[in-house]
Parts: sequence; structure tokens; C-alpha cells
Amino acid sequence: MLIVACLALLAGCGYKTVADASYPEQKVYIAVAVQGGVYNIATRPSHPSNTPTQGSTFQYLIEGEEFIVPLAVYRSGIGNSGEVHVSVSFDDSILDELLSSGELSGVTPLPEDSRSVEGTVVVPDGCEGAPFFIRVPLSAVRDVADGTRFACGVRIASEDREVNEKYGKIAVVIDHGIFEE
Repeated sequence: MLIVACLALLAGCGYKTVADASYPEQKVYIAVAVQGGVYNIATRPSHPSNTPTQGSTFQYLIEGEEFIVPLAVYRSGIGNSGEVHVSVSFDDSILDELLSSGELSGVTPLPEDSRSVEGTVVVPDGCEGAPFFIRVPLSAVRDVADGTRFACGVRIASEDREVNEKYGKIAVVIDHGIFEE
């Protein structure tokens, strides 16, 4: 009886062709931009032994005399196919926009000679994202007047994929308070 019921169910199952669907194209974005237009680095790690590890996020790293802000470019959409080249650059007009709108206040632009970033990030075929780093001499952000908040604007562009305009730029704010005891 059970065999007959199973055969009856299988006989009723027919193959249907499913029409092709259009999926959204991949877009690239800066990961922290989804949290808002300002990435504020204002607190120290909870314990000095907290170091970045797989799955453990961190806002900054100090290596020798260098202050390093880790960021990442990600792709959205269905699938991770194709290598994607993304250019990364500083764009302080982002600060001007945020200052004008009132979303940001009380910041000093980080001097151009006190910052660097990789010019191009490559998201490999099959991968979701790739990291990039803002590098600043530690003395440029540590050895300044208390209460100073430095900022720089970062923007991405790509000829390989469309940039999600809402998340393709970010203001990074480094608050001197992280160095205070």
C-alpha cells in the first residue's frame, strides 16, 4: 500500500521549466558605510590584549609608529564571479557635505601629507570583499591638542562594477580621546 502511494505521488510530479529571472547586478561598496556616513573612531579596545583576529573586528591598529584604520570593499548581488578592481581615494569634499548638512561637526581635516591609502583594491574572483587600510603616522593623531578630532573622506570608484552611491563614500573621524588615559 505504501509503495502504491509513493508511486502515485511520484507520477503526479511533473517537471516544469522555470523562466529565467533577472538578478540585480553586482555593486561595490565600503562595508562600514552601511552604518552611516561617518565612521567614528573614539574608543580604545576594551583590553590591551585585544588584537584583530579572524572574526574579531577592530577599528584601528597601531604598528610601530603607524596608526592604521582597516576598511573593506565588498560586492553585493547574486554570486561573486569576476575579479573586481576598485580605486580608493581621499575626497575631503565628503567632509564639506557632512559639515554643511550638520551630520558632522568639530573636525579638522587630516593633512594630506599625514595619510595614505592603497590606490587600488582587487576583490578576487569568488570572493565577497577585500580589505584596504588608511595609514597615518601615529604622531600626527596622538601628539596634538586634547579634544582634536581629525577626519578624512574616502571614496571608491570602479570601472568593473557599479558603485552603490549611498555606500561608496565615508568620512573617517579619529578622535584624540582614544589616546587619553
